[in-house]
Amino acid sequence: MQKQCFAVFVVALAVVLVSPAGCKVRQPSPKPTAKVHAHPEHGPHGGTLIEWGDEEYHGEFTVDHDKKETVVYVLDGSAAKAPDLKPEDLTEMVLLLKNVTPQVRIELRYDPERSGEKGLAFVGTHEALAQETEFRGELSGKVKGKPYVGDFAEKGGHKHKHPAKP
Repeated sequence: MQKQCFAVFVVALAVVLVSPAGCKVRQPSPKPTAKVHAHPEHGPHGGTLIEWGDEEYHGEFTVDHDKKETVVYVLDGSAAKAPDLKPEDLTEMVLLLKNVTPQVRIELRYDPERSGEKGLAFVGTHEALAQETEFRGELSGKVKGKPYVGDFAEKGGHKHKHPAKP
């Protein structure tokens, strides 16, 4: 009987020594993945890009200070060409300039002459666009009735020039 008890004791001791006894092996946490943009930094007209949805569409903000005019191009998910949409699929196109006082709301209208393979063009004018500043704001509109809105902030590298800062 003693031999059986000793054998059971040895087996139990071996199990305790070999098993982690309640310790859990820590798996390394998965690293967060940064969203990689598969599009250029600027649109095909040199303007600032605006994301709509989960990069379903993009807007491209351009401005001509002398004409006090903006042309916003609607682009596809690649931000390189016009989306497969008809102009009437895009409604309620509005540009809001947030860094001017007071904020400016510009309704945009479709321009067939400026539209083409590189985007569907929507044009608006306002006195505030004469300012030589890097505009910040948002573009809103509907695509086939679905609302979209995206923020933008101009940074160096767009086509128009700003005066040098003293």
